Amino acid sequence: MGRWGDDDLPTTYFAEALVELLESKPLSAISVSELAQRAGVSRVTFYRNYDSIEEVLERHVASIAHGYEKKVSEGRGFASYIREDNILLLAETFREHAELVRCLRKRHAESYLFEAIERGTLAVSLASERSAQEKELAVAYSSALTGSLISWVADGMGQDPREIAQMLCSLFRERMQRY
Repeated sequence: MGRWGDDDLPTTYFAEALVELLESKPLSAISVSELAQRAGVSRVTFYRNYDSIEEVLERHVASIAHGYEKKVSEGRGFASYIREDNILLLAETFREHAELVRCLRKRHAESYLFEAIERGTLAVSLASERSAQEKELAVAYSSALTGSLISWVADGMGQDPREIAQMLCSLFRERMQRY
């Protein structure tokens, strides 16, 4: 019997175990047996839920990004991504998952974060009537924001998230006004 109820997926346990393992070794060096053991489940349970260890990471990061996207899109729409409060939401999300962000940076696997945030930005962008230039600007914005916040977390989050949000909002607004 697993550590979760019948209605729960083991995603949280696998994700937590994977982050713990990433602290000491690269993703490519982690075995399914090792991950399952750390999560407290069998290999069968792993394969019942996932095709690969990478999928565990992809789902976990996508879930985090989806939580952020949901907060941003609730009544505010695409253009609100450059709002200070939404940048603050993402900074707080990164701070909440700082251990994961640091592990991904350490293991040169930040692409999982970039891709998840970009997919969300594009999904919101594509769901609305936007020009090709606006959609490309959304991708550039999401990449710049994600990269900045990864660096902030990796550097120890010395600045208050509100300071980071204000600085990035000001910078993005200044740059976006040129277009």
